[in-house]
Amino acid sequence: MRKLTLFLLVSVLILASGFISAAEHDITGQESNIITRTENDIEMRIGFDLPTIGWANYNEHDQLVGWRGVNLGFGYSQINYFEPMEMEEWNPFWEWGTLALIVPYVGVGAEYPMELNDGDNYFSFTGGVGLYTVRIGASYAW
Repeated sequence: MRKLTLFLLVSVLILASGFISAAEHDITGQESNIITRTENDIEMRIGFDLPTIGWANYNEHDQLVGWRGVNLGFGYSQINYFEPMEMEEWNPFWEWGTLALIVPYVGVGAEYPMELNDGDNYFSFTGGVGLYTVRIGASYAW
C-alpha cells in the first residue's frame, strides 16, 4: 500500500510540474518552441532511456507528440506527450511498453530537451515513475 501511495504521489507531482510549466509559458505569451518536422526534422533518438532506440511520432500538424521503438529490456516502448513537445521546457508524458517481450509496463514522466545545432538535434534528460521503478535517463535525438 505504501508503494502505491508513493507511486501516485510522485506521478501527480511530475504531471503537475509539467502542466504548471506549460501554463506559465502560455500566460507569458513567449514564442513557441514546439518541435516540428518541417523546422527541426528530428526523426530518431538513442540513449539510456525508454525507448533506447526510437522513431518520432508526429501529429497532423507535424508537431512531435511522442516516440516509439525498442528498449534495452528486449521489448517495445512508446512515449506519448500530453502536449506537442517544446524545446527547453519540461514536457510531461505517459508511457507504455514491454520488457523481455511479454512483461508489460506503464508509467508517467517528464522530459527536458536542450537544443543543439540550430534545432536539428537535441540532448534531453528524462525522469519517470512506473509500476516497477523510478528512473532517470538521457538521450540524443537527430
